[in-house]
Amino acid sequence: MSVYRGELSQKELVRNAAKIKAAFPALPPEFFQILIERFKAKGFCDARMIDAVNNVIDNCPYPTPTLANFLSYDKSVKLYDYSQFCSLVTQGYAKWENYDRIKVGGVVFYVSKGDRARYNIPDEI
Repeated sequence: MSVYRGELSQKELVRNAAKIKAAFPALPPEFFQILIERFKAKGFCDARMIDAVNNVIDNCPYPTPTLANFLSYDKSVKLYDYSQFCSLVTQGYAKWENYDRIKVGGVVFYVSKGDRARYNIPDEI
């Protein structure tokens, strides 16, 4: 499950497009039109877009980035259903006290307490 939730604002789209343009001046205007369209289509929120832009600026190995360099960025946590979690516990890979129950779309899953605290995951999504 992605740790990012929220909306994508026009203000942040414009600010981050300008940041990309400043970092990679050779990119054509069409690149930004497609990138913004794809950010919207893939359900990016402001925080994910900001992190993706910063990641590409910091780590792009080539003179110019590709759309995929931005669009593939995500942070996620592993969720386990009851059966999967019971298997982990019985095999000795997990302990009940290290995991919390959360609901995603009304379905119960288990997530590590460390991930839950790190990404501020609520009881129900």
